[in-house]
Formats: sequence, structure tokens, C-alpha cells
Amino acid sequence: MLFSQFKGDFHLAFVHTFGFNYPKAARFFCVTPRTIKRWLHQNNAPMAVLRCIDSMSRGYLPDYEPFSSWYIDGTHILTPWGKVNAFDVEFLNTYKWNARHYAQLFQHNKQLSELKSKNDDLYSQSHSHQFYQYEVSYGY
Repeated sequence: MLFSQFKGDFHLAFVHTFGFNYPKAARFFCVTPRTIKRWLHQNNAPMAVLRCIDSMSRGYLPDYEPFSSWYIDGTHILTPWGKVNAFDVEFLNTYKWNARHYAQLFQHNKQLSELKSKNDDLYSQSHSHQFYQYEVSYGY
């Protein structure tokens, strides 16, 4: 359904997208302001315009599940499960990179500690033998 976030109302979606700036909308769709006013008066427009405004009003999100019920309002992405701040989405790649980087560091440190413990075990085993196996007596 087109304009599901506006309950199917073309007029509300148009005002949400362009405000009341009819000349701007006319330039965008390459028509006259009079045509824009007629579309608004009839609360209908050609299907291509309806789909374009629907996409624009949702913030250019795709029109398939799960995104069909999402839309962007300012710096928030509104989903059926709540709001997501757009800045959080921007830093998602940085978060993922940090997670991969620190996981690699952790694995490297884990391998180093395993090597160190093996090394310590070998060292302790080699030094645990008594070197004084034979009793030495000096005859004077």
C-alpha cells in the first residue's frame, strides 16, 4: 500500500516531502505549479509520481519487506520495533571494524600466552632434573 505511514493519504505525504512549496515540487516533477495544485485538490497523481513521493516520504528506503513499513524522519529511522538514530547507523561500520580488530588482538594475545605457558613448562621440566646425581668426595 502506498503511503502506509500516512494511512494512504497522498496530500499528507506530499506536504511531508515538499511542505507547501509548490514551485519546488513542480520543478522536481517537471510540471507546472497548477498541475501540482490539481493533484493535491484531487488527492491523487500519476502512479510514477505517487511511487516517487512514497519513496521520498519514507527517506528513499526500499519498498519491500522489512523496509516497507520503515521511514526516515529527520535523523531518526522509524521502524515497527522503535526508533534508530541515523548517527548510530553511521558508526556501525566503525563498531564492526573495532570488533574484528580487537577479536584478532585477543586471539593473538591468547596464542602468545599459550606459547608462553608451554615455554615455561618446558623450562621448568628441563630445570627440574637434579644435576647432583653423583656424590663427589674429595680425598685429601
